[in-house]
Amino acid sequence: MKAETRFIRQIQKMASDVEFQSKHIRDGEKDFKRTRKLTFSDVIMYTIGNTRSPLELEAQRFSKYLTADEISGAALCKARQKIKYTAFEELFEQTAASAPKDKRFHGYHLYAVDGMKGELPKTPELSAKYCETEKCKTPVFHAVSTFDILNEMFIRSKFHFGTADERELAGKMIDAVAQDVYYKDEPQIWIFD
Repeated sequence: MKAETRFIRQIQKMASDVEFQSKHIRDGEKDFKRTRKLTFSDVIMYTIGNTRSPLELEAQRFSKYLTADEISGAALCKARQKIKYTAFEELFEQTAASAPKDKRFHGYHLYAVDGMKGELPKTPELSAKYCETEKCKTPVFHAVSTFDILNEMFIRSKFHFGTADERELAGKMIDAVAQDVYYKDEPQIWIFD
């Protein structure tokens, strides 16, 4: 439980940082500037802690944690839309980089790479943007992740809307890890399915 507590504190500290917020707010001039029930940090913590229960139940649970006032599911949803996805990418990468990486196989880190495809909601906006051919019935995404097998944690992931070349995404992750100060001098073995 100590590691989880450390990660939560690290995320709270990053999400409370004014520079981090200004970098990841969709409309930096207006959003989260006025004093509201939901702060930028609150919305980040809600999104990360979401248990996938119905939105109204999650809103009630979060309201009890946050304040005596009730916050609606619609308010949480609207506030979440004001934050760029890049905030969660940066939080993920910084948290993974700070995790202990002491377990190795004969001195090497073992990284497994795998991908998955999935369907997005069939809305007119997503269909227009991500259906590349007329045969496409629903918009899709492609995700690829790198998992540190012995230390049991994800260290990188790439998310691509539409169809993608899984090998190309994996290559981009290898390049990113090779250039990352936290990983570049570490001996590594990469495993692909």
